[in-house]
Amino acid sequence: MKSDKIMMNELVAKSNLLHEVTEEECEQLKAVLLGMYEDINTLCQEHGITPILGGGNVLGAVRHGGFIPWDDDLDLMMLRDDYERFKQLCVKGEFAEKYEVTFPDKYRDTKNLFLKVYKRGTVCEELLDLKNSSPKGIFVDVFPIDYVSKNTTVRWLKGLFLPVLMFLCNSLLIYKVDNERYRQFMCATKYGRYRYRLRKIVGWSMSVFSHRWLSYCIDRLCQSERNECNLVTIPTGRRRYNGAMSPYDVFFPARKMKFCSMDAFVPNDTHRFLVSYYGENYMEVPPVEKRERHLVVHLKF
Repeated sequence: MKSDKIMMNELVAKSNLLHEVTEEECEQLKAVLLGMYEDINTLCQEHGITPILGGGNVLGAVRHGGFIPWDDDLDLMMLRDDYERFKQLCVKGEFAEKYEVTFPDKYRDTKNLFLKVYKRGTVCEELLDLKNSSPKGIFVDVFPIDYVSKNTTVRWLKGLFLPVLMFLCNSLLIYKVDNERYRQFMCATKYGRYRYRLRKIVGWSMSVFSHRWLSYCIDRLCQSERNECNLVTIPTGRRRYNGAMSPYDVFFPARKMKFCSMDAFVPNDTHRFLVSYYGENYMEVPPVEKRERHLVVHLKF
């Protein structure tokens, strides 16, 4: 089976709907994202919350002292307690004039399984945004860091079923949004057409459920109380529940590191964190053909 990256490259070659973020756009995005991080961090510090850089941003801080030069996004992580407190601050409208915030909730729908902060007055339109009611601004992703159950059977079951539930939830969204331009884009190749039809069939089979309810259930299922096994994970991140599992002391206590013009929180043990994500050779700069930028429909700063 083809990887998502290969499939998307083939589809982009046959469509003019998406474009790769240019170098100029990338620099503008970084400037906006840094401003967003500064606002988020200020709010968090006022309330004793620790926003930790995630994924490629940690690699950028260690290897480049800021963003990876060709990177164009910002990911944050928060321990579940901090994450829930941050959600409540957003619900109270702490910085609602500048930002709109979405997260899985039983009272409102969102296309994502984690919290996103969107900057008002900007546009970063992605493929599934074309007919989706979610905000379309430049965004920062915020992922919860969850404790892992001490019960190995529960842990195994969560690792098995959470990725399946996430696939079902995403398929349900694709079925319910009924996005014609997304359909045309996906059906431009034989394999893309197969993937699209599979998602539609799976989504139809789940249509008795609401996407809002399923997203909320997944968010609740990710959570566990702190216990003596002392493991944490980022279940809604790219590596899912089992792949992101690490000892608590890899992340905490978070420490500060230079990131562009400011000091930002990073995991306590950046070496172990980066080895788990990128392997022992994470300090090696990849060749040009392996550098990834996001694909967007439209950008406005």
